[in-house]
Amino acid sequence: MKKKPIKVYYSHLGQYKAVGLAWKEERVIAIDRRLKGIQKIDTSIHELLHVMFPELTESQVTKSASEMAKVLWDMGIRFVDNG
Repeated sequence: MKKKPIKVYYSHLGQYKAVGLAWKEERVIAIDRRLKGIQKIDTSIHELLHVMFPELTESQVTKSASEMAKVLWDMGIRFVDNG
């Protein structure tokens, strides 16, 4: 059975006191639109890991996302804002 694609939304998440959210079953993530730089990469990876590997603990997700974000940042990977 083919999985649904992961949907990504950008929004102000201050009301949730969060920079990112994941709805694992729906395969949806939300990233706070105010994030920049490595924090945006880290948070995006973090929420994707929650959806892709729901069996991971929060600690495992946090550690893995931070390590991946640092490697990508050191490789020169950046978000490019459109508009």
